[in-house]
Amino acid sequence: MVIYGFGSYFASTKHYRDIDFLIVHDSISNASCQKAINFKKLILKEIDGASVTILSKSSEKNFDFISVSEAVLLGVVDEDESEPSIEEIANKTKWFRLT
Repeated sequence: MVIYGFGSYFASTKHYRDIDFLIVHDSISNASCQKAINFKKLILKEIDGASVTILSKSSEKNFDFISVSEAVLLGVVDEDESEPSIEEIANKTKWFRLT
């Protein structure tokens, strides 16, 4: 899975209401979708004000969401990990506003 940030928080605007994330997962298989949903739950639990959108790779390509929303790459999460870590994403999100 590839995790992106988008919206006002990542556009470095002075004010923002929430922190928007995009999870792009490998396929439309049940397993891939479930892993993306589980990672969404981790983001919502660990990052205050988070809002999460999930798209498969094919849907993202169809909508061109990353380009249109000017999303920022935050990291890659191995879909095969039984318990993926949110730490890298949380740290990059926090430090994004400090730079």
